[in-house]
Parts: sequence; C-alpha cells; structure tokens
Amino acid sequence: MNKYHRLILIVFLLISTSLSLPQSVSAAEFNPNFIISDEEILNANAMSVEDIRRFLQSKPGILKNYIVEVNIKDEPFRRVPAAEFIYERAVKNGINPKFVLVLLQKEQSLITNPSPTQRDLDFATGYGCPDGGRCSERWRGFSKQVNSAILQFKDYMDNPQNYRFQVGKTYTFTDNRTGYGKVTTVVVPANRATAALYNYTPHVYNGNYNFWKLWREWFSLQYPDGSLLQPKGQGIVYLIKNGLKHPFKSKAAMLTRYPRPNIITVDPSILDQYPTGEPIRFPQYALYRSPKGTVYLIVDDVKHGFTSAEVMRTLGINPEEIEDVSQEILDQIPEGKPIDINSSYPMGALLQNRDTGTVYYVKDGKKYGIVDKDILTIRFGKNPLITPVAPDQLRQYVIMPPLRIPDGTLITSDDPSKPAVYIISDGYKRPFVSASVFESLGYKWENIITVKDKIVEMHPTGEPIDLIS
Repeated sequence: MNKYHRLILIVFLLISTSLSLPQSVSAAEFNPNFIISDEEILNANAMSVEDIRRFLQSKPGILKNYIVEVNIKDEPFRRVPAAEFIYERAVKNGINPKFVLVLLQKEQSLITNPSPTQRDLDFATGYGCPDGGRCSERWRGFSKQVNSAILQFKDYMDNPQNYRFQVGKTYTFTDNRTGYGKVTTVVVPANRATAALYNYTPHVYNGNYNFWKLWREWFSLQYPDGSLLQPKGQGIVYLIKNGLKHPFKSKAAMLTRYPRPNIITVDPSILDQYPTGEPIRFPQYALYRSPKGTVYLIVDDVKHGFTSAEVMRTLGINPEEIEDVSQEILDQIPEGKPIDINSSYPMGALLQNRDTGTVYYVKDGKKYGIVDKDILTIRFGKNPLITPVAPDQLRQYVIMPPLRIPDGTLITSDDPSKPAVYIISDGYKRPFVSASVFESLGYKWENIITVKDKIVEMHPTGEPIDLIS
C-alpha cells in the first residue's frame, strides 16, 4: 500500500465527524531578530492545493470563492480559483504557500474579510506600495500582486547581498506598538528570511509583528503528546508532553523509555514555541546504590528504595546492574514508595496463563491484558521474555484495562478500505488530514506500522492532525 493510498485525503471522513480542529498554542515571545526560519519560507511543498482550499474554506474571507483573472506578462489570460493560483505560483517559484497566505492577510486581510474593496484585491500583497506613497499602477491586479511578491521574496533569499537589510547587521526602528506608543527597537536579523521581511516591510510592529502573530496562530507546528523532537544540528532530544518540551539528559534515559524512537528533526524555532518542562534525567529502571548502601530502583524519575537485600533477591535483582552514585545525584530524584516483599513486579513483567495462553503485563500488583500479538511486539519487541504461571497466581492481581499502542506510534489499519494514518497520543488515535501535513511535520512513511483493524479501533478517535487552527 503506497503512502497516497494509505492517506487518500481523509477529508471526507473529517467532514462527517464533529471533531474540532486543534488550536495552536504559542508559548514563544516575539523575537524581532528571528521571525521565521529560512526553511519555512522556502518550503514550497508545505501545502497541497487541497490543503490551501480547505484553509481558505475554514476562514470567512473572499478568497474561498474568488476566481483569479491571471494577467501576467508573457502568459495567456485565464481564470482559476484562488487556491490553485496561490499553489501554482508558490511551487513554481520555491516559496511556501503558507507564507503567501499570511502575506495576503497581513497586507489586506483578504483571508478573513468577506467584503474587501476592489483596491484591496488589486494590491493584495502591498507590492509596489511604498510607505507614504501611491501604489504603482504597473502592479495593479491580484495575479500580478501575488506573482510579484513571491518572486521578490525568492530574490531576497537568493541574493540577500543586493538589499538593504542583511543578516548580522544592526538596524534601529522606531514605530508604533499598540498599548506602548512609539517604540525604538534595535534589530540584528539572524537569518535571510527575517532580513527579507524587513526589506519588504521596514517596520517592527507596524507589519512584521503582525506577520509573526498570524504565522504562529495559523501555521505554528504543534506536535501531539508522545512526539520526540530533535532541533536540527543539535544532539538533544525532547519529549513533547502536555504542551511542554522535556529534554532527555542522556541517550539511556530516552532508549529505556523508547527502545525504537521515532525522532523528528525540526527547525529550532519550532521547539522555541514550547516552554521547557522537567528534564528526564535518569534511565528507566536504573538501579542506584547510595553511599550508605541503600539500593534504589528509578521509575519515571522517582526513586524507590528496596527495604532489604532479601527483597532484591526475591525480585531477581542482578547485583551487577547496580551502579554506585553520589548522594548529590540521589538528592536530585524525588523519593517514592519503598519496595518491600509485598511489592509485585515493580519493573513490570510479562506473565502467561498456563491454561489459557493469555499474556498479561503485570506491574505493581496490577495486570493488563494483551489482546493481540501486534501490541506485544510494538511494546516489548519480537522476542520478549514471557513467564508461564499458574492461573491462581494471576488471580491475585487487580484487573486493569488492556494495554494499547504506546504514545508516539504511527499506525494504519490492515483493512484497505480504511486508509487513514494515525499517531497515538494520550491513548487516542489522531488522524493526519493529508499526505502533505504528514510530511510537513517531519514524519517518515517507513515508520508507519500496519496493525489489525480491531487494534486501531481499540483507540478512541482524537482531534485530526492539521497545520491550520
């Protein structure tokens, strides 16, 4: 099954549901030195024609039904829908269609205004409209405006040396900021995209701040809980959870929680959107010995002390796996419930009913049924250690809901009539609305796991994964 078959835009599915699209949450502060990344402005494949059409339909502006009269030099006259024209020009000239949509809103509010003036449409991107001067008649017309603005920004990116505002140089702006009056801002553009925005609109708050707000509101990439993100060019990996980024302090801390991690490389500006949460410091189920001789088991960054050596022997703890650490390190770890002779599999174990063959995951006196081999393999690998036990032993554990697919896993059904691709997040299956959304977020087709349809249906459907709010 190829990627487009698996992801035959499930727009029809989404239209038939009452699910609301996710709201972007921007925790970042405006940085006038870095407004968007170079990669973002040049990502011409960020949206398909259908993505642009859906985006425009989700907004009240005139462009959702607008027919563009294409009147560009050396091209035949024609009439096409706005979504198609924006896509065509952006892809042809190597500029992100999302960037064009934000520019149209920033300049003339055409994405949200259902009744703009003819002049608003004729000078849609503000191209050829200098501060304090009249717009040039040479560039009148929606098609000329969009085409010329795209070509202009591409040249800003390709030939930055030819323009006033350049990377690494210092500039001072004085303009009005709502609620503050006139504000003076010193700006040192950190990249070509930011310099390009100042070359097009030489103001901080009277233009580029508004662009930044719109970009964050509409196209800020928000990853579902369970995602593992790595900023491009850096070694650190973060876990996204509850709107926070949690840095792994060691490779072992990550791999003991995610043996087969699906790490997504992103621009550092994406991670700047998330506040930093508590770091994940220690390997899961690490065994540490204090200077006083107490041995601790680390579970979810909480230490649990064994009450005696006998308890350790009973639970099968291998003394060779115990690491001596300083009291200073141990003091960084919150202390949890001690592990005594009555503790049942504090590190978890796979137990199989000898009579029925049913496999359970048992931990802390609770048992979780495993209803299918797909779940067993995804969670514990191809050849996990499974211990056969008598039914009476299993009866002593509290029954819990069956284990499901872990967060961060990409799955699709083995039923060819159900081609949607999902990511599991907080136990929900969240569908991607299109192939371009899947790829724009950095996911890899080869990481999708095909599972039985009954496994997919074990997970309630959550909000779709989209690039728009």
